[in-house]
Amino acid sequence: MFVFQSGLVIFFEISALALAMKNFIGWYRAWEYIRILIDMRFAGPIIARLAENRASDEDLAAVHLASFPKDIPDDIRRAAASHIARHLLA
Repeated sequence: MFVFQSGLVIFFEISALALAMKNFIGWYRAWEYIRILIDMRFAGPIIARLAENRASDEDLAAVHLASFPKDIPDDIRRAAASHIARHLLA
């Protein structure tokens, strides 16, 4: 049954592995893009409420955040929430 030479068989095996890896990488990049969009849609309103000092502990627990101290100035609160949004949703 030796239809193909051994060199061609090895080439086909390596090509199959390379194509499988290429498809996995493409799938993972698409999954990561969709996951980031879903995370932004979910966490965006919570971070906006955090910046406005209206977020409840239950809201913050959903994204594993702690609230800011109540006496912190508004500009620092907004800057910190912006920083969190950039790093949490990036």
